[in-house]
Amino acid sequence: MLKNNNILLYLLIIVAALNVGCSTLSGDKESGNTSKKNDLREPWQLNVDSALKAHLTAGVQYLGAGEMGPAHRHLKRALELDASSVQVHNALAIFYQAEGDSTREEFHFKKGLEIDPENSSLKHNYGSSLCRRGLYESSRTYLTSAAADYHYEGRAESYQNLGICERQAGNDSAAFAAFEDAYRLNKNLPKAVLGLSQFRLEKGDNHASYELYARYLKMATQNAESLWLGIRLERIFGDKNALASYELALRKRFPSSKEFTLYSANSSIKR
Repeated sequence: MLKNNNILLYLLIIVAALNVGCSTLSGDKESGNTSKKNDLREPWQLNVDSALKAHLTAGVQYLGAGEMGPAHRHLKRALELDASSVQVHNALAIFYQAEGDSTREEFHFKKGLEIDPENSSLKHNYGSSLCRRGLYESSRTYLTSAAADYHYEGRAESYQNLGICERQAGNDSAAFAAFEDAYRLNKNLPKAVLGLSQFRLEKGDNHASYELYARYLKMATQNAESLWLGIRLERIFGDKNALASYELALRKRFPSSKEFTLYSANSSIKR
């Protein structure tokens, strides 16, 4: 399975967005009023749109399962059927992202945006990719544009990713605002909830931070970032069992993390 669940989510959105018509190709070379009864050849029809959707759907499913060979085969076949399909270019860009092929990933994102410059799903995925590569200014442009599209169902996720990107870039006020927008639109986005909890703690709003952290624990698995936040909160609120549990998990599961380094530097507990 792909490690990034968001990738699979947006691939499924790609398939859902593929609105197909009834385009057909006919192999009947005769014209006029020639009767089918007098034609010894059987007519054939290929519904291009149905075939396109079938290959795209199969490619997405294989990609979600981490079966890269079949995924690539189906997505390339979909591209052969319609090289102007934005959804196919979007899916191929994510395929190459998973493969670590940034050149081909970039090509398909840009090709898709060349075909449909206003496609917010493409903008979201491309902006998120740019953020992962540290290209924060360009990432901000695409994610902000996607988040501003009232017809785009992934607006909350765009704000969430924008918040992550702004925080990585060191723009804490912009990150806080983006996380707030994400939370306003969807209160069940773990990264936005965790980000807001961290900011609330940093601003001294401990109770709000604690409430957001409790919400986060109900929807996501602990990681180094969340464990370090939990440790700091329980040092304030005093649940010694929770504190010990978080400390143990951070030491055992994430000994090489920056959060463990921070914990070690700020802890009076002997290891």
